[in-house]
Amino acid sequence: KHEGFLAEAICNYLALIGHSFENEIQSLSELCKNYNFDTLKPGNAAHFDIKKLEWVNHQWMARLTAAELAARVKPFLKSILPEKFIHDEKLASLVSTVKGEAKTLSDFKDLLAFYFHTPDFSHNKAKELVAENREHELIKLLCTEAKGSHSFSELVSNAKSTAKEKNFKPKETFSMIRYILTGSPSGLGMDDLGQALGHKEVVKRICRQV
Repeated sequence: KHEGFLAEAICNYLALIGHSFENEIQSLSELCKNYNFDTLKPGNAAHFDIKKLEWVNHQWMARLTAAELAARVKPFLKSILPEKFIHDEKLASLVSTVKGEAKTLSDFKDLLAFYFHTPDFSHNKAKELVAENREHELIKLLCTEAKGSHSFSELVSNAKSTAKEKNFKPKETFSMIRYILTGSPSGLGMDDLGQALGHKEVVKRICRQV
């Protein structure tokens, strides 16, 4: 529980140890109905598999509505949530955006940290993302396109086109955008980032690095 596993997932997983089902994700009532002790495997065939438990937990999280999942995630976000953050609808939207990357409820703390706190930026790290020491040039280009755009999708489209003209690879461009916005060069897709942060915050974060 403290590591972020749902009670439903733990119960479900325990039923899978030493047993097999055509449909592995089942509620307690379904398990009670479908469990067959006659087909139970010998004890030496049963072993604990944390990866399997994480998979089952992920499946159960996917079954929850955005509001239900946000309510269960919220206790794990105490250390990063602003004291007066009460926007449950926004939290539900954020949780839905990153839930594909989460295996447990506790994972959401790291996955959502970028939203509540501007990530640290290192020019040495940025330098690793772009060839020929052109990271400053790319960041300035992104800032220019950010200031001239009216939406995140327009920013991304224009930045990709202009960067290509300047011989930057798409991977360099998108990795730099992700790194500036989240602190990691990989992770969420562009659409998800724009939806999570909003255009105004994106422009602010990009241009503060110039």
